[in-house]
Amino acid sequence: MHVARNRVPTNIKKLKGTDQPCRRNNEEPMPDNQKVEKPADLSDGASKIWDQIHDDLYGIGLLTNIDVNSLVMYCEAYAQWKEAHSQVIKNGPIYKDKKGVVKANPYIRIAQNSFDQVKSLMTQFGMTPSARSGIRVGDKKQETKNPFADLKGFTQS
Repeated sequence: MHVARNRVPTNIKKLKGTDQPCRRNNEEPMPDNQKVEKPADLSDGASKIWDQIHDDLYGIGLLTNIDVNSLVMYCEAYAQWKEAHSQVIKNGPIYKDKKGVVKANPYIRIAQNSFDQVKSLMTQFGMTPSARSGIRVGDKKQETKNPFADLKGFTQS
């Protein structure tokens, strides 16, 4: 069974240098790239993560007002993963209950679920090496010298 790939937004295509006007969705919504304010209801851990990544994502045009909820979900999931992971490190992957039965640390499941959410959202925002590999930031097209410019009698139209 063939599964279709997710559509790539135009701003990602432009950063990757793969945008082709003939294939562009001219009706794609293009939200304004206004400075996004940090939501007041973020947890402390999520607020720290927001502060770490917000400026970078905004600076390359991958964060607009319409993306705030996705970034909030990423920050909260990452903070939850970090807390659960630290509990697993602190208490170990297994424990004995009151009856002496060995059980898995419940924080393992929380950490795994949060990790899966974080990984998915990281890809959406280009925050993994493979997701970022094709993105080019800065001068989209650097001027190159026309190889025929030095030929006698050549004029560029």
